[in-house]
Amino acid sequence: MGITRIPGQEMMDKAKIDLSALIRHFNVHNRTEGKSPRTVEWCDEVLGMLHPWIKSEDLSTALKDLDEMVIRQFILYVQSRPGTEGASLSSHSVYNRVNALRSFFNWIYQMGYSNENILGRLRQPRCIGILAGGCEGVRRIRTYFRQSNC
Repeated sequence: MGITRIPGQEMMDKAKIDLSALIRHFNVHNRTEGKSPRTVEWCDEVLGMLHPWIKSEDLSTALKDLDEMVIRQFILYVQSRPGTEGASLSSHSVYNRVNALRSFFNWIYQMGYSNENILGRLRQPRCIGILAGGCEGVRRIRTYFRQSNC
């Protein structure tokens, strides 16, 4: 079963694409690139929170209307949510959610949907170190697994 192309689709203004379509495309990309089911699930979970949050704030979900400040406001929302073992999410949970957002918006840029990576200047939030090595330890572990093709 092939994909039906709409005549002139390639000329369409990519910036007008709704975030929900990009989230679906990102899901397909991740699954066909061999990402683990858990990684795909994790990204879907985070992005599945983003789209309804944007709508609940009466903001546009068109790519052209999203900017770093909108996503920062979403991150504040995520940081304020209750965690499983405390009044708010752990710094590691927030770090991982921000990582999923950064991956998504980098993918949007890399695929040519946007002329800039709107989160290119966004730094990861600080982790409060429960793990040995704190955030740097998390980065080293991720690098190891990426290099090992795990």
